[in-house]
Parts: sequence; C-alpha cells; structure tokens
Amino acid sequence: MSIKGSSSRAYAWRLAAAVLTLLIFWAGASANDQIAYEKADDAASSEESSWNGYIYSKDADHIFQDETDDDGRWEICRLPPGTYKVCEVDQEGWVQTYPINESSGDPVCHVVEITNSSVSDIDFLNRGDYCLSGHKYWDKNKNGHRNPGEPFLKDWMIIVEGETNTWNQPTNEHGYWKICNLSQGTYSLSEKAPGGAIGWMASEKPPAKVTITNKSISGLDFGNYLILHDEPTQYEQFCESQLVEGTGYLDLGTSLMDKRLALDYNNRMFGDGYIGLESSQVYSQEPNRLIRPIPNSSDPNGTTLHKLNFFESRKFEYEGTTPLAGKRSISSLEFYGGIGANALETFNVLRMEADQTTFLGHTSNSTIRRTVGLNAQSSFNGTLWMESSLHKIFYKDIRRSDLYSGEFEVQRELKFHESPSGMGSILNPCRGADC
Repeated sequence: MSIKGSSSRAYAWRLAAAVLTLLIFWAGASANDQIAYEKADDAASSEESSWNGYIYSKDADHIFQDETDDDGRWEICRLPPGTYKVCEVDQEGWVQTYPINESSGDPVCHVVEITNSSVSDIDFLNRGDYCLSGHKYWDKNKNGHRNPGEPFLKDWMIIVEGETNTWNQPTNEHGYWKICNLSQGTYSLSEKAPGGAIGWMASEKPPAKVTITNKSISGLDFGNYLILHDEPTQYEQFCESQLVEGTGYLDLGTSLMDKRLALDYNNRMFGDGYIGLESSQVYSQEPNRLIRPIPNSSDPNGTTLHKLNFFESRKFEYEGTTPLAGKRSISSLEFYGGIGANALETFNVLRMEADQTTFLGHTSNSTIRRTVGLNAQSSFNGTLWMESSLHKIFYKDIRRSDLYSGEFEVQRELKFHESPSGMGSILNPCRGADC
C-alpha cells in the first residue's frame, strides 16, 4: 500500500524536488503508540534526534522520506497498515499555507490512517516568503536619480514575471510598490504608464532581471520623464515689488495673463490722499523656484509654506477726503485647463488698513496643484464687496458674495481646490485619425 500527494504554490504551480522534502512517521499498528513531531527550534531533548531541521521521536518505528518531482508529486509505497503522520520539511524562502492550525495559523502535518487500500491526495500548499519593492518617480531633470522636489508617480503598473507566473502591482500616491510571496529565483521587471499614456521615457530603467537568493530586495526605484508635453526646462517669471509712502494722487495697476497656467490676475487702485504701501507680485511657471507662506488658520504657526505658480502680497493704509477705489481678482480659467474658480474684491473707502494675499498653484509639481485662493484682513470706513465662484459647465455652480458698507473689520480666508485625479481620462476627439 502507499501514500501519495503533491505540493503546490498558492499561485498554482508545482514545487520541484529541490524545494520540498516529506517525512512520514509510522507508529505501527498499535493504537497506543505515540507520534511526536516538532520543529528543531521548538524543543530538543536527549531522547530526540534532528534531521533536516526537524526533530522526531525515536518511539516512531520507521521514518520514510521522499522529495517532490518536477510536477510537485510525491509517493511512498509498500507501507504496512497503521497510523502515519505526513509532514513537510521547511525550505528557506517558503511558507506552508496548507494544512495549518485554524486557530494559530501555524503549519501542521497530515495524519493518515492506512487500512486495506492506498491513500492519495495528501497535498501541501506553499507560498514564497520574499518581496521585491521600490518607487516610481518623475525624473524632471533626466539625471537618472530622484532630486528634491521631483514628484512620485501614482498608478504606474509594475510587472514582475517569474518562470511560471506574473504579478502586477500599481504604485500608490507615494510612487511605492511592493510584491511579496515570492520564492528564490530570477524575475524580470517591467512597467506600464497609467491609461497607456505615451511620451514617457525611462531615465533609470528597471533592471532586466533580479535574482532572489536569501533575502528580499528593496530600493528598486525607476525614473521617467516626458519627451513631449513636459513642463519646460526654460520657464518664464515675473516679479514686482514696491514700497511707497506719501500724500497725493495715486493710480496703481497690475495685470497678468498666462494661458499655460490658466491664470488671469488683475489688481488696480486709485485715489487722492495719504498712503503707505508695501506690495509684491511674483509669478513663475516653475513652482520649485517660488516658495511662499500662505495664511492658514488651521496651522499653529499661522502660515504654511507652499510651492506656487503665483503669489501676491499687499499691505497698505490709506486715509483721505477723496475715496480710494480698488479692485483685485484672480481666476483659474476652465477654458485653458483651470478649475473654473474666480475670486473678486472691490472697495471704495475713505480710510482703510489691509493685509492681503492672493495665490495660485496649477502645475503638477506645485504643492497645492489646481488651487486658487485669496486672504484678507481689513479695517475700513466705506464700502467693500467680495464675490467668489466655482463653475463647471452643466453640472456645478458655487457662488458666494459679501457686501459691507460703513465701519468694519473683516477677516477672510478663501481657497478653491480641485483634485487632478482622472484628468487623463479625457477622450481625444481625433482618436484614430492618421493626420
């Protein structure tokens, strides 16, 4: 008579002989005989002997062993009737997943009774115990390694291929991927851009193959850059700053339009009286060059540093018999890829003290991508009107307006933000055309 079965991975290929060795303990036909089986690091006594990392009791009459073949099958024949314990010997890099103790999750042995016929289908399942991991990042300067400010890439599919199986794992919001349950062996690595996007070039290619020997492998980081449509190495900037104090007529204005950033900014004021003014407007297509503090009521420090595409700061006081009239506005133009947000403030005052900030982040490496905001602290005698809106054609329209006329102190913090996720799903209306 015989006992036979197989050993296979949880991912459904058979384990070869070099991976699995089986021990079968026979306690003979007597029901009073005891079968003792433990891992070597669990127990050891003078009455026990070790073999291949296991300990078995000398009370067992016989020990039979076999190794699985290339198809994961094993078989031991010419066994007398009796009770047998069929166990798998630990192999480095593998974890037994069946049979296991349901309460503890620890691997256990099969207990088999042979009476007058052979027993089959005594199977073991195993999974690998090693991992491969790394990061995916946007190598904007194409130098082959990640520099500060270069963002990680989300939803890139990392593909790991073994001899008989393939694993796929998308990168998370930190560009991180990790594939586990791998055994010792050689694996090939490849990657796919999300949505099948084209125009990406690898600056640091994944290694064609990696070999796991006796430990997991981390730090498999790959960089890519856009050969088309990448944010430019050459970029445009504008900066204006002024410090003014005096009495008389004034007429000040700044207008800035950048369709690439979907930015439309305007600031104008004029009057006749005393004014003390400190102001600056800074604009950069490369936000890594423009880091400024943004008022933040939830931050214990009162401000938070951000990488921006546009930042305006203005502090002034005015008093006169002729009103000071002014307007400032900022828009993220939906027609040019913005979020369709607008913020507007106008005033006509005889006296005013103000501390104002206006900002916009649009490109992917700005800290607050696709965000437009406006902050103000004002004390005035006159009229102040503020209006803000976010409009999406056919499905979204948010509006807010405030009007103050008299003696007031006003503090306002406004921010419109839209997550850029899903932007790549826009259908190309010319898809399929050869021109």
